[in-house]
Amino acid sequence: MQRLIIGIALTTALLLTSGCIAIGGRNETSTNPPTLGKELIDLKTAHEQGALTDAEFENAKAQLISDSSSRSSRQ
Repeated sequence: MQRLIIGIALTTALLLTSGCIAIGGRNETSTNPPTLGKELIDLKTAHEQGALTDAEFENAKAQLISDSSSRSSRQ
């Protein structure tokens, strides 16, 4: 009987630690698009690292702001 209890305990512990059983957990992954602020920060970072010219940066920034304005006016 003691072997059975130990076996059940070990099996349960193994399943819990391997992720096969989730108790009360939820998958919190988000599919929300990035905010305008996050996109602007990413754009600025790319510009500062030399991935974008000044003109490309200004055009992309204007496009992001324009797109954001049109999205918020539709809501």
